[in-house]
Amino acid sequence: MKLPIDWLSEYSEIKHNNSQIGDIFTYLEFMQDGPIVDNVLDLEIRQNRPDALSIIGLATEYSAKNNSKIEYPKQIDNLNFEKPDKLINPKTTDQIKRFTAVKIDGVKIGKSPDYIINRLTLSGIRTVNNIVDITNYVMLEYGIPMHVFDANLLGNNPQLTLRMGNTNDELETWLGEKIKISKNDIVITNSENKVVSIGGITGEKNTGATDTTISIIIEAANYNQALIRKSAIEHNLLTDSANRHTKFLPSNLVETAIKRACYLISELCGGEITLAEDYYPEVQVRFEITLNLDEVERIGGFKVTANDTEQILKNLKYDILENSNNKITVKSPNHRTDVTQPVDVIEDILRIIGYENIKEQQINLAPPANSTPEIYTLEDNVRDILVGMGLDEHITEPLVKFDADITRIKLENSLNSEKNSLRISIQETLIPVLTNYIKHKHNSIKLFEVGKIYKTEKDQIIENSVVGVLISNSNSYKSAKGILDLLFNKLGYNNFYLTSTDDKKIINLMLRENNLGFIKFANNRTIYFEINLDRLLNIEKATNEKLITKVPFEHEQIVNLVVNKNILFSEIQKIIDQVKSNTKDINVLSNFLEDYSDEILNNAEKKSYLLSLKIQSLVSPVSKEDFKPIKEKVLDLLNKNLGITLKIT
Repeated sequence: MKLPIDWLSEYSEIKHNNSQIGDIFTYLEFMQDGPIVDNVLDLEIRQNRPDALSIIGLATEYSAKNNSKIEYPKQIDNLNFEKPDKLINPKTTDQIKRFTAVKIDGVKIGKSPDYIINRLTLSGIRTVNNIVDITNYVMLEYGIPMHVFDANLLGNNPQLTLRMGNTNDELETWLGEKIKISKNDIVITNSENKVVSIGGITGEKNTGATDTTISIIIEAANYNQALIRKSAIEHNLLTDSANRHTKFLPSNLVETAIKRACYLISELCGGEITLAEDYYPEVQVRFEITLNLDEVERIGGFKVTANDTEQILKNLKYDILENSNNKITVKSPNHRTDVTQPVDVIEDILRIIGYENIKEQQINLAPPANSTPEIYTLEDNVRDILVGMGLDEHITEPLVKFDADITRIKLENSLNSEKNSLRISIQETLIPVLTNYIKHKHNSIKLFEVGKIYKTEKDQIIENSVVGVLISNSNSYKSAKGILDLLFNKLGYNNFYLTSTDDKKIINLMLRENNLGFIKFANNRTIYFEINLDRLLNIEKATNEKLITKVPFEHEQIVNLVVNKNILFSEIQKIIDQVKSNTKDINVLSNFLEDYSDEILNNAEKKSYLLSLKIQSLVSPVSKEDFKPIKEKVLDLLNKNLGITLKIT
């Protein structure tokens, strides 16, 4: 939200320099975004505070902080609204919270005064003519979007009909974009049932106010914000109007805003109001809230008097209904839709007093027991290990473009069409990061991300914590294998192994018969692997390893075994564990490297297992002679129990 300081000063007394004003709004939870340029503050409105998307709303906050009065702009007070009849024809009622229209005849179209042109320009809105500019000006003032029609271009009977869209409806925006209307759009049509506006978003090209306009209908409304959001995203029409209509706008301000617009039109464009109608099926609720002042002290850490509390809330435009016995009862502000319960009122009180004024106080209670979920601890351990190995961590958005994958979850209210679904693998968002590294001519790239992936499975939404690792260098497979070895070892897991899949570019990553993830070969330089940390957490760590407390003597050999296809590595591991338990002063380790079908075997029932067999000793050096009897014992037991033989090459 862009806030010209001189515009703010029209409604609130300025008591600070520009830099201080920026700090004040940041303390009020509206963070300053970037430097102050041309005396314009750019504020981030992250929370559901549509009132803060208006100059009046921000002036109210600033005045409350300074304990000063706010001056409201002039408006027409004697405007009497009739029920919908000649101007408004509501055919859809559930999606319209309020719709107000005023017909003004005899207006004169021309250039806007300089102050309106300057303020609109500083706010990033182009100027058109005095009528159109007034609607945008009031939208910025009060946060209520409005639209103006040339009444003579709406047909013989200039009536605005509100209905849901049909598949054969079309609209051409003032920018010349042709929009195909959907059944989920709220549309406004003329007397000939032609769409002249998508409610809350944009108007049609040929029915707006132009230099020849003499009679207008100006409308201001409030709709179902969820529908407006869907329509804006579906049609990629992210207008200033849509930005406000996707929030919970206050319906009570619709009348205030249109009265303000009518005043400016009367002053700057002339004309005579001939008809005003208001469709308001359900009046906006203003909540009555009773607040115990002890709660303010409990949450804020300091005591606030009843009188100070009352003054703060008055400045924020709460109505004070009662103030006695350490309790205060208020009615939520007319321009706010976010205040519904006592904690909202407490937040307002603390914001105005200033969070920086909350006193530090030593905690008197014993620290609670560690309640950190195990998965968070595992994620942190994985991060520490991978960073220690020299990998760069990235955090990417889990949003991707929707495709035909049946497990993909599509978002109902996405920010845009390029990010309208959730990733099913971290590779989808991590691999694009690789492009930036390559662009900057990095030769050896090692990236990782710990994050969430999402998918549907049997009508259930599944969310998993995973780590994705991306390696791109001249020997990526060897690098990936080394990272996997060290990662599993440091996490306390041994003997992971790889199994082939129907896709030659993908290998399954296995641990004790559990599929933990996959390795994917993108090209001859780039490899990606992903480990499901939720599954890993459910696997017990190795407990039967002989503890090595210093650097051991060791000897290792790679053995190639011929096994039946139905034999699992876990069965082989049990045999090796038997040999290990019968050795003294020597630790026997095994690590599965790869399984593959081998055409040389010429046997559909057989496959090859590539196995690393290692012995370690803390007592004395070990050699081939020490290794030989252990290897023979392992091979003998494998052959007797599982029919496994050593492949002769």
